[in-house]
Amino acid sequence: MIAALWAQQLGAILEAIGRVYLILMFFVFARFLQEGKNTLVHLMNYWTKGAILLALITLIGYILALLGWTNECVRIYENYPYFGTVIRAAGLTGGSGMLVVVLMLPMLWSWYQFRYNKKSLFEPILFGLVLLLTLSKEVVLVVLGMLLIDPLLERWRNWQKAGLLILTTLFFIAGTHWIILPRKPIQDSYLGGMQYTPEKVSLYVGSFQLVETTYLELKRANWLIGWQHPIFGVGPGQFNQALDALKQKNQYARHLPNYDPHFTWGGAWSETGALGLLSLLFLWIVCGKCLLKNRNSPHPAQHVIAVFLLLMLIISTCMDVMNFRQLWLAAAIGLTEGNAKEREPLFFLPNSP
Repeated sequence: MIAALWAQQLGAILEAIGRVYLILMFFVFARFLQEGKNTLVHLMNYWTKGAILLALITLIGYILALLGWTNECVRIYENYPYFGTVIRAAGLTGGSGMLVVVLMLPMLWSWYQFRYNKKSLFEPILFGLVLLLTLSKEVVLVVLGMLLIDPLLERWRNWQKAGLLILTTLFFIAGTHWIILPRKPIQDSYLGGMQYTPEKVSLYVGSFQLVETTYLELKRANWLIGWQHPIFGVGPGQFNQALDALKQKNQYARHLPNYDPHFTWGGAWSETGALGLLSLLFLWIVCGKCLLKNRNSPHPAQHVIAVFLLLMLIISTCMDVMNFRQLWLAAAIGLTEGNAKEREPLFFLPNSP
């Protein structure tokens, strides 16, 4: 709110009010979850039912798109890296990546129910099919989450699980920020002039080159804008407008659209300055400590939520996760004391060496 008032922009003030709304939503759900028994499981089940409806609508829209009738359930990308021109499932969300985030928690919950409680495999198959049709990098993290809650990993030591987590995270970040192309001028490749890359090369290896993606260009822009406004930033939601000044100085590729930060931590730095970045860091540390405190909770829902929030932390390197409504609902579930009688296995076991 201070950063918004400092920016003296109506858009910044409205964005700040929107973030207050998210916090209030968190408290509403947290209060609801403290009221009665089994509310955690009921909430997860109904969330999954809503996700099933979304997945079915998405499949219908995708089939119609294949038949030539484009609609709001898909996005068509020309010269998409590695795949060429493709149709990507997006559902009724803002895009393919967002669809993955919306379906991620229901996918993990349905997989948990299938593996531990022998429930139907229909839901994981449905969600998995829709997730594959998104062609999104975030699908890698969904697979990681499924492994972390799967009984097959119960006998793994904590260092083995940590190794899997670190390696997958590094693979995800590398695949997000660089593209491998044959060694020739980028302007002459299928990505020339496209919105996927600023056309900068990080490394040459033999007959190949490592080309930076727009995510890396946006991180550079986040740093520059934040450095120019280090205390309060340019104001919540004002990052994309600040990119015009960088374009005039050739500090941001002119052919790229004016995107949002696409980096939770960099966005906090550029839009709300050091004050906002420190506040965000404090918030995540507090939530993390609370989740660790509840790690012995008997509720399977809280175990799945813990994995989901961990995946959100990884996704925060390339998406603005603090604006995701489902993140605040998931936090409410994860920080709520449970009331089940039996403890379910967790991806990190307290008694593991």
